[in-house]
Amino acid sequence: MRLQPWKLDAAFGPLESLLDQIEAGVELELSEDGELMYHAAGRSRHYHLVDSIRGLAETFDIARMRAADCPPTDAVHQFVDKVERGEALTSDDIRACRKGVIALRSYTAQLSSAAVAGITQTAFLKFSMDELSVAALTTKNVDDSQ
Repeated sequence: MRLQPWKLDAAFGPLESLLDQIEAGVELELSEDGELMYHAAGRSRHYHLVDSIRGLAETFDIARMRAADCPPTDAVHQFVDKVERGEALTSDDIRACRKGVIALRSYTAQLSSAAVAGITQTAFLKFSMDELSVAALTTKNVDDSQ
């Protein structure tokens, strides 16, 4: 992957840009449905902050199950948990998250494209199964309330 830096930038650039924006004091946006959003510099789209960062962290949690040398995601999870709870972020939170993202980027750079594709595919399947579980639970709760 280190020979394909554009792929690394696509995966990590939005989060790195977000951290830069938060450090610079840029306010985050709310979507129409009240979700925190951010616009990564140099990109044309907005990202759901919590979902995007949690998805990245959970993807590397899967990678860590496969390979013990994958860096931990604790700091990234702690960062997004504080954001989700609406707690104030400290410079230590941002610094720890950035350090974790740098470690994940470095780890990913040493992987083959096939290894990254495998991790990504497994994460996609997990996220799809999670969505199906939530939908089934929601349907069950609606049926039970009727």
